[in-house]
Amino acid sequence: MSDIDIVKHARIGYFVGMPVYLCLEDGCWIGSGHEPQPSSVARRHAVCIGGGSGEHPALVINDPRKCVAIYLKQYGSNRKDIAAEARVPTNRYMVYCHGMTQQQWSENLAGPYLWTRETTFDRWIALNVGEFVYHVLPDLHPMIMKWKHAVGAVQVWNNGIGVPWDLAPDDLFQIRRSRSPNKQIQPIAAKRGSG
Repeated sequence: MSDIDIVKHARIGYFVGMPVYLCLEDGCWIGSGHEPQPSSVARRHAVCIGGGSGEHPALVINDPRKCVAIYLKQYGSNRKDIAAEARVPTNRYMVYCHGMTQQQWSENLAGPYLWTRETTFDRWIALNVGEFVYHVLPDLHPMIMKWKHAVGAVQVWNNGIGVPWDLAPDDLFQIRRSRSPNKQIQPIAAKRGSG
């Protein structure tokens, strides 16, 4: 059993072969063997790469909005509110949980199609998570929706997190086109047993 399994969550994608989850409630202490530590508690709407414990060690992004800001700033937005969010140090919302350090993550994911040291490892992770959240889950936070309406279309550059189109019928979320006028791809709650 993985640490992520102790809270309600949804598998929302894959990143370099590792599952990516969205926490649907507070309280998961991913990777902290015996007791919850405030630095490794995954909060509601946290994005987790890896599930911890019986799965790949987890990297928890507790405020994906900051990753979206880094992504938008990197690719041309000059909005002051985005720049302010993008300046927040990643160690305030990005947690490398028990099992692998940031250095181990970066060594394992270095390569020509992965992290190439053109930027810091944390920034590379943030760009990938921010791009995914901006294009696939913009309704995760009202601020992201505000930016989506103000900034509009942004080119996809990283494409690091793949959408899990193979979702099993029992998965909580399924990805499909919403009925919104701009046809954004967004998750919707699936009925148990629907395909």
